[in-house]
This record gives sequence, structure tokens and C-alpha cells, in this order.
Amino acid sequence: MLCRRILLKQVGIAVTLVAVTFTGGGWKASAAGTTYEPATPSSTSTTETRSGTGVTVTGLVERPELVDACRFSPRGNLEVFADAALTRRLFTLTSASTPVYLTGVVGTGIAQIKDPALGWIRTANVELCSAPPTTPPPVSEQICYRVIVDRLPVRTGPGNQFTLLGTYRQGGTVFATTNPPREQTTSDGRIWTEINAPNGTGWLARTGANGVGQTIVQLPSDECND
Repeated sequence: MLCRRILLKQVGIAVTLVAVTFTGGGWKASAAGTTYEPATPSSTSTTETRSGTGVTVTGLVERPELVDACRFSPRGNLEVFADAALTRRLFTLTSASTPVYLTGVVGTGIAQIKDPALGWIRTANVELCSAPPTTPPPVSEQICYRVIVDRLPVRTGPGNQFTLLGTYRQGGTVFATTNPPREQTTSDGRIWTEINAPNGTGWLARTGANGVGQTIVQLPSDECND
């Protein structure tokens, strides 16, 4: 059973095993709402069935040469989904310069990513990171913001489900990690910005739900580079 658990981990599919059944020299691992089963005992091909959706994804394979491979969407607006069937959107990468990194698990027109979050993307509109869409600006040109609400949370990732790192008081200054800023839009419509937090990189929501309202305002560049 230990070997089968390791195999699942290497394939890069996050599941919580409920039971492992050996049938005819092969194996089947069942998790809540998801089943993965190789076509043969020696194959890395898998089948994913989404419970309640009626959608079955077949032919998922692990390609070692794609582990940690970098991709980006030159037009931005790259949607990241929670499942290979692409039925539940996690968030959208709005910046064309934001890279994603693959786990090596791919299927027809889809690929699993592990950074900036574990999920699935469509491969039709992504390209190799060896051809970046823009030239990075000088490091000295920082982007910073003034916090305009009190006790603004900063989290380890783009979403309220991520761990809270701390809060910023109204009137505080925060700095984006990149120029242009690295941003993501979550399923509730909030736009999140990655910042340099005192205890590491963090994310804060610069808008409310559905993009309504602001929590920070961008400051002139001379106030960010003094």
C-alpha cells in the first residue's frame, strides 16, 4: 500500500485515499468524488471522474520532462481550475507576465500546475516562458500603495482560505513584489495583489467582492523609490 501512495504522490494528483483495492494485478484508489485507475499495471495513464458532474477525463499521463516546466499566457486572463474536468474555477491570472509551473501531469488540452497554486489550466493559449511577453522593468522602479481601510488582512495566497499573516492599518504603505504588479482574480470577483510583507511575500485583496470598492490606492513612483 505504501508503494501505491508514493505513486499517486509522484503523479502529482492531490487525493485523500479512502481505500486501495488490488484487482487483476492493477490497482484502484478511491477518494471522495474522484477515482484514478491506470489502464495497465505498468502505465501512468489515469482516469478522473468528477462525482455529480457527469464528466469523465481520460488519458492523463505524467511526462517527466514537463515537471517544473514554466508556461505563461501572452494574452493574460489564464483561468485556473480545481479539477481536470475544468468544472470549478479557482481564479484567473490577469497579468500576461505571470508564469505558472507544471507538475508534469497532462491530458488532451489540459495540464496540472503546482504554482502559483495547485490546479489545472487549458494549454491552447499558453507558451514557453523562454519567450516572455514583456521586458521586466528596472528593479528600482517599485510600485507601492497606500492602505485606505483599517486592519486590511494580508494572507499567504490569493483568497480568504489562505493563512492570515497579519493586518495593515489605514495609512500604511505596501510594496508590490513586481512591476507590473502580480495580481489574481478569485471566483468571488476580488482582485488580489502580491506584496512584500514584513514576514515574507503575501497577498491582499485590493477590491471587495465583484471588484467593487478599493482597499489600497497606488502612490506616485517618487514616493515609492525615496
